[in-house]
Order: sequence, then C-alpha cells, then structure tokens
Amino acid sequence: MSGPFVASENAIAMNEEAGRERVRPQAASEPIDLQTGIESPALALPGPSLSIIVPTFNERDNIGPLVERLRECLDGISWEAIIVDDDSADGTAERVREIAKKDSRIRCLRRIG
Repeated sequence: MSGPFVASENAIAMNEEAGRERVRPQAASEPIDLQTGIESPALALPGPSLSIIVPTFNERDNIGPLVERLRECLDGISWEAIIVDDDSADGTAERVREIAKKDSRIRCLRRIG
C-alpha cells in the first residue's frame, strides 16, 4: 500500500478483552479521528509547503513590512510564518496577532517570563 495510513470505519474493531479500540491500518478516502471515531475531512487537508520561523525581540515596527515582503516573494506558494516573540516589551506579539486576524498564514508564539 502507498500513501498515509488512516483508520476507516470498517478498520476499527473493538478488542473485547482489553476494552480498547484496535485499529488495522489501511488507506481510506474518509479520514477518521482515532480518538472520537468521527469522520474529519480536516485531517486530509495538507499543510503549507513552506513554514518560516521568525525569532523576534522588540520588532513591532518591522512585522508589517516583513509580512508584506513574504506575501510578495511567496506569491503562488502555500506558506505560513510562525513569529516567535521573546517576550518583547514593545508589543511585537500584539502586532503579530493583529495581522494574524486578517491573514491565517501568520501565527504567533510568545515566550513569557
């Protein structure tokens, strides 16, 4: 078999002795969340082709221009930018979150403390 393995409805069997689900891997067209047993089309969606990790410290004024340049340079490419803020005092993380509300490709991780 080629491709990723996911559980399909007919591949989940109850192990009566252990009282746990046993999954036999097989290719499926309808992915199922193994914890809930519910079909989840979101599990089949591919992620971005490119993830850019940007460490920041007090870079509030540079975030907007950076994102604009990424949009221009990466036009036609599936991408995301993960801005990792080192607990900036200038509001860098807040600025990233403002942009992220309008562009789902932008994410913010903030170290606190």
